[in-house]
Parts: sequence; structure tokens; C-alpha cells
Amino acid sequence: MELEEEPSRVLKTRPDQWLIGLMVVLVGCAMAPPAGVDLGKEHESPTPDPLAFSFYVVAKSAELRNDPARAARALRRAVEIDSTSATLHRLLARNLASLDRFDEALAPSTRAVELDPDHLENRWVRYNALLSGALDTAAAIAELDRIAVRSTNPIRALDTRLRIYTKQQDRAGVVAVLDRIVTLPNLDDRGRQIAAQNYRRNGEPAKAEALLRDVLSRQPQLGDAWVQLGGIIGSRGDTLAAARAYRKGVAYISGDQLRQVWRQLVSIYVRPHAFEALIAETPVDAPFTEQLADVFRSFGRGTNDDRQRSALYHRALNLLNHLSSLFPARSELHAKSGELLLNLNQGKNAREAFERASSIDNRPEYRVGFAHGLILDGEYESAIDELTAALDHTPPSDARHQITLTLGNAHSALGQNAEARRVFETALEADPDHLGFGFERAQTFVREQNWNAAVEAFAALMPGVESNAGLLQQTLYGLARANERSGNFDTAVRKFERLIALDPSHDEALNYLGYMFAEKGVRLGEALQFIQRALDQEPNNGAYLDSMGWAYYQLGELERAREYLQKAIAIEERAMQALTDADPRHLAGMRENLAVIHEHAGDVAAALEQKDQAREHWSKARSYDPDNETLVKKLGTLDASETDRETP
Repeated sequence: MELEEEPSRVLKTRPDQWLIGLMVVLVGCAMAPPAGVDLGKEHESPTPDPLAFSFYVVAKSAELRNDPARAARALRRAVEIDSTSATLHRLLARNLASLDRFDEALAPSTRAVELDPDHLENRWVRYNALLSGALDTAAAIAELDRIAVRSTNPIRALDTRLRIYTKQQDRAGVVAVLDRIVTLPNLDDRGRQIAAQNYRRNGEPAKAEALLRDVLSRQPQLGDAWVQLGGIIGSRGDTLAAARAYRKGVAYISGDQLRQVWRQLVSIYVRPHAFEALIAETPVDAPFTEQLADVFRSFGRGTNDDRQRSALYHRALNLLNHLSSLFPARSELHAKSGELLLNLNQGKNAREAFERASSIDNRPEYRVGFAHGLILDGEYESAIDELTAALDHTPPSDARHQITLTLGNAHSALGQNAEARRVFETALEADPDHLGFGFERAQTFVREQNWNAAVEAFAALMPGVESNAGLLQQTLYGLARANERSGNFDTAVRKFERLIALDPSHDEALNYLGYMFAEKGVRLGEALQFIQRALDQEPNNGAYLDSMGWAYYQLGELERAREYLQKAIAIEERAMQALTDADPRHLAGMRENLAVIHEHAGDVAAALEQKDQAREHWSKARSYDPDNETLVKKLGTLDASETDRETP
């Protein structure tokens, strides 16, 4: 027989002392409220009938074993015996609710409220039954109102009501509840911030702003409150006032929130009227102004839009010039201006800025900046003299490393790769573990197209760069390329495959490996996949389009090949027209690319028996690469075939 069916028999036949103790404990549990529950006014629960109480004991035991079904059966027996105990009715409703039988929970929860209207847990159980069982939202909200009136801390009831109105998209209801919440005497400032967020979401920005200003009057260090306030002010069009709020919050926030605020500030101060207002501020907020200049420059580096980059750099430069006029003895302001002028390709002005910085504080990094200004204007010999002198007077340091790297690259720019190599080898004698010097030494062999020496130099670097992710990828790329150029096709493939495994988005490696397969006429399906992955990242890269066209040529899909090659030619020729003679190395690279692409386009045209187009492309290719004997032979073969055709 089930225990709950005959509890009285148990009590009569087993009146052990342990049961008396258990009953005392359970009575205490029955009378104690659940954790965090406000019971309302002080009251005493009447003692239930002893037989009903024995069923209650069974129910509590079942609850402890997480068996609400058994608990509910016992409690149904209990309320049949004693229908005057609010506790028994409440517990019955609660266990029914835990079984998702909310419709059955409504009657006992209502009876519990009738018997003990000031016990708030009775009302919470009834609220759940009304909302989830009877689906009577209006009655449930009314019950919440009664709870709020009786509670010493009504925030739980009000918050629950707020959620209901939010789900119903009842803005008026949300605002009405918020109006009650913000008047609560024990609402803290965090609660006021949350209320302000909800006010703004529900079309009451003025109330939100008033709350936030109240909070900030006591706690000005709450950065996220300043950010909220800035957003509200900005939404009504007062961008300068919004910026002032954001600026006050910057010192107290970090991470993604800080980045978002700087984006807002940049979007405001990039506008002429706001920028002019900042320049006109008195007294000047020097720390913020310098920080904003740094952010303008950072955002400029992060955009691919040339016009936008230039605009952001000029904004940063104007701010630094403004600060330099106010604080002329701060060398770092002049140096930052010099770096921006280098970014803007203004070599002469950059040198003047670095000269001003050096006249205040003769740091070696300022001399490097001056040398970069010379290099930018093609004055490599002068840059080498400047850097050599700086190197002689600079002790081992990061600045000396910077001078060494710039000096070596200046020699390479003049084609003086042996001299560049000596610079790096001398530096390696003093600092043999400096991987950057070793990498640049290997690059000198690449520039000389001494591929066997390049393979040896890059291979020697590999053990040292294994723990340096960035340099490992650069070294692998150099090693793979050098192997391919020196005829070690299989080794090159393995190195490229490892590089792509390390960085699946390495577009240069993807294109190079795909082109290698296309050139060899092997693994052409993979070639298309690799090149397409490169194009997914740079769809207007002429070299990648050429690779795709050549892969399709090898597959015999001549029309598709022609389309890719024509697009590659158009892009590369536009890019070359935009170049100036001030960058001869870049121009030479562009000419080399166009020679290859036009040759490929000529091959495709010849395969399509479009001889006029083939001659045009091969002639163009030869104009870019006049010493290419292969092109001479192709044009000669074409001319010979036409002569044979014309001969009777």
C-alpha cells in the first residue's frame, strides 16, 4: 500500500521519536518562506489538521526526492481533509505548476489567496496559474498589481509586469510601469540606468536623459551612463553636446565599448563644423585632442578607400599641427606629424617635421623618419648617408634595429643588394638571434634572383621562426617561392601547402600555388579552387585574374579564359597609368605583369584562331618586355604562317 494512502496507520503503529523530530523540522520548513520571497505583512499560519499534516509530511518527502507527482497526490488528500490551510493549497498549486499543469493549479492557488491574502507567495503561485494556465493576462497583471501594493520591495512584481508589456509591445504600459519603478525609494543607480535604457527604447528620451543626468550627478565615473547619454543627445541632432558626453565617458570604458565610442567621435569630428569647434575650444583639451589624432590615423590605416584615408590623415595632421603650435617643445607631436606626412607621400614636409622634432630631442628614430622622407622622394643616396651616420651614433636598441633595416632596404632600392646584405650580416654578427635581419638578408637574394642562395638562406631561418607565427608565414612564402623559381616544384608545393594550412586565407600563397599548377597543367581542378579563394579576397587583383584565365586556358575553356584575361589587362593598365615615374620599381613590376598577361591573352586568341588579336597582344607584351625571345618566336611564327597562306 502506498504510504500516502494510509499515513495515519504509520503514525499509530510507529510513534518513534525520530518522526516527532521530523515533524518539527518540516513544520519549520512549511512556515519558512522560499529564499528571496517577500511574504508581505506579518501573519501566523494556522496549524493544519494532524491527519492532513501527515500527508503534508509525505508530500515534503516526495519534493525532496524531486517527485512532484507524488507530492501533488498527497497534497490533494491533505486539502480534502483540511481545506482551511493556505499552506497546503499553495503547495498543491506549486507542485501542479512544476508538472506544467497550470490549469489545475489555478483553483488551489486561488483558495490559498482567499485563505491568506497577505502571503505574497500565494499570490505569485496564482499569478503563474493565471498567466500560464488560464491564459488570462489581464487577471495575471491585476494579481501583479496586488503583489506590488502589498510588497515592501515591489521591484520583482513591477519587473515581471514590465516584461509582459514589452512582449506585448505595449509601449504605454511599459512607460507606466517604468514611472512607478523610478519612484521606488530603494532603486539604485544601476536600476536607474536600466530604466533609462527602457525609456529610450519606448520613445521617452527626455525621461531617459533626466534619469541619466541624475545618476551622473552622483557617480560621474559611470562611463556606460555617459555613453547612453551621448546616444540620446545625438539622436536629437545635437552632435557637439553628444560628443562632450562621449568624451567624459572615454576615460571609464574599455574594450569593444571604447572602440564603438571612438567610432562615434570620429564620425562627429570628421564633419567640418564639429572639427572647427574642437580647434576653437578654450582651454584646449590636449590629451583628448592628441588621442583623437591617433584614432583618426588608426582609422585611416584601416580603410581601403584612398579618399577616406587621405581625409582622416589630414584631420589627424591638422590636430597635431594645432597642438604643436600650442606646445612647440613637445618633440613627439612634430614626429607624429612627420609620420602622417610620410603616409600622405609628402617627403619634403615630412623631413621638415622630423627636423623640428630632432632639434628638440635628437632621437635616432627621428633620423629614421627623416631618412624615410628622403627615400619617399627617391633620394636614396642621401638617405643612406643619413642612416649610416645615425647608425654610428646609436647604441644597440630597437632604434638601431630600425635604422639597420631601413639602411639595408635603401641599398636594395638602388639595386645594391650586396651592400644591403653586408649591412644585415654586420648586424647579425652583433645580434645573431635577430630573425628580422636574417629574413631581410634572404630577401636580398630574392631581389638578385639568386634563387638557390635564397632557398639556402630561408631554409636556415626555419628553425628559428617556428615559434614566430608572423615571420614563419613570411619565411615559408619566401622559401616556397625560391624553391619554385629554382626548379624544385614538389618542394615548393609542400611549402605552399603548409603555409595555406597555417593561414587558409593567405591569398598570395593561394594564387601562387594555383598558378604553379596551371603553368604545369597539373591538378587543374585544385588550381581553380585555390585561385578562386584568392579572388574571393581580392576580386580586382589583375595577377589573380590572369592566373584564373591561364588555368581555364589549360583546361581548354578558351572563352572563359579570354574573359578573365581581358579583365586583368583592363585593371592592370589602369593601375599602371596611375603610377608616376617617382616609383620606378613598382612601375617595372607592373610592366612585367602586363607582359605576362598580354602573352597569355595572345595565346588564347591564337588558340581561338583570332590571329589579329593574338598579334596585338603579343606585340603589346613585347613592348613591355622587349628582350623576351619567346614573344619574338611567337610573332615570327604568326608572320610566317600568314606569308605561307599568301604564297600561291
